[in-house]
Order: sequence, then structure tokens, then C-alpha cells
Amino acid sequence: MRALHAPLGEPASQVEIDLDSEPASGWRWIDVMCIDDSIDDLLELAEEMGLDRLGMIDAIDDGDLPKVDDFDDHLLVVLHGLSEHEIVTYQVSCFLTPTDLVTVRRNASPAIDALWDHVQRTVDLSTERPDELLARLADVLTQRHMSVVEVFDRSVDDLIEDALAAEPSLIADLTTMRSELARVRRVVYPQREALDVLRRSPSPLISASGQRRFADVFDLASRTSQGFDAARTALAEVLDAYRGAEARKATEVTKVLTVYAAIMLPLSLIAGIFGMNFSNLPGLQNDRG
Repeated sequence: MRALHAPLGEPASQVEIDLDSEPASGWRWIDVMCIDDSIDDLLELAEEMGLDRLGMIDAIDDGDLPKVDDFDDHLLVVLHGLSEHEIVTYQVSCFLTPTDLVTVRRNASPAIDALWDHVQRTVDLSTERPDELLARLADVLTQRHMSVVEVFDRSVDDLIEDALAAEPSLIADLTTMRSELARVRRVVYPQREALDVLRRSPSPLISASGQRRFADVFDLASRTSQGFDAARTALAEVLDAYRGAEARKATEVTKVLTVYAAIMLPLSLIAGIFGMNFSNLPGLQNDRG
């Protein structure tokens, strides 16, 4: 568990977590990496900060799709990020209060680490509100989803070349890629809907500037979802091209076999007639026969 405090006009710095006193100015960000033996501490944290207990239990269970729950005095925003070394998503549960942002996760998060370091280096961020910080976090998480589409776009040309050459390994590659895209696509649409709720939220916890930031992230999430749809269509087109190339190869083989059959059929007919074993075979007494 770690905490940042950003007084107005000053850089954010790591502080000891003191739940008995709220920051006099600025905001506080508490980031919790949840492990099995910290569950009781998290429930105690939720009680001391007035956070919804069931919401915290959901955060610990790590099984929710992106969503927004409004508890009047605080919001629970569930977002999903992308792991660093494999195409797997993970849950980040964000509790937003007027002065605090609490993020709870079970996995390492390169997006949170990058934003955490950036916040400590940038003085301007201390003038913002916790909801704007949450919008920045949603932006970083969504950008990593978009990176999957960008990587796919760069590999499409190679896939098409393999498809036109009917490479046998292409089917396995397409199956793996389709599975990875589906894994991320599963959370892309709910995350876009959650961002849509936040940009329109009437909650006093979301300021006008926060709504504008969430609107920008919603646009990014919309482009990401469109990119995943385009990637899915491209995979289907590559598979069709592969099947067409295979059919062309099969046609060429059939042509060769047909030529051989055309040559061998007359010979087989002659051998079949004159190879029969009876004495009245036509031409048997003829020298030319």
C-alpha cells in the first residue's frame, strides 16, 4: 500500500497513510496491491474511509467487468488494464471521494506505475481534482488497449502474405491472435460504456473539467472498440484469402493429375483389352496385332 499527497501548487510526494485526517488541500492517491493476507487491512481501510464494503469485497475478488457504481458520497469505478508481458487484462477498482482516489488491484500495473511516477514529476497536476486524476488513469489504461490494435495493424501485411502463400502455420497463428483479441475485446466495450457514464455523470464528485477529460478518454475508447471490430474483420478476410490460396493449390494438383490420367487412360484401355486371357482375342493371329 502506498500513498501520494499533492498540496495545491506543489509536487506530489509519497506520504504515510493517515486516515484520521483528510488532506488540507489538493488530493491524495492511495494505491493498494492486494494479496491474500491483506484482505482484512483492505476491509478496515474501507470502513475507516467510509467506502462501500461490498464494493471493496468485489475489488478483492477481481471478477468484475468495467462499470460505475454511485454511492452518493463516493464512486466505485472498475477499469481494466493490459499486462506488460502477455495479452491479458487485469482489474483496477477505483474508489473516488471528494479528496481521495483509492486504487485496488491484484496484479502489477505498468499503467499505474507510469502515472504514479509522472504525477510526482509534474507540479501542474497538483492543481487538479481526484476525478481528473482518475480520468488520466483511465486514459493510460485505455491507451494500452489501443496498443493491441496498433500491433495487429502492423502485422496484417505479413499475415496476408502468408495467407496468399497458403503457409500451413498460418492457421495456428490466426487462432492465437483471434483468442488474444477476443480476450481484450471482452472488456473494451464495457469500459467504453463506463467512460460514457462518467462523462455524463451528474455526481458532484465529477467536475466539469473531469467530464471533459472523461469525454476525451471515451473518444479514445470508441476508436479502440472500432479498431477491434476492424481487426476481427481483417482476421476473417485473411482466413478467406488462405482458403482461396489453398483451393488454388488444390486446383493445380488436380490439373496435373488430370493430365496424367488423360495419358494413361488409353494405355490402360489397350492393356485391358489385349491382356484378357481367351483364345478368340481379335488380332491374336495377326503379326501387327
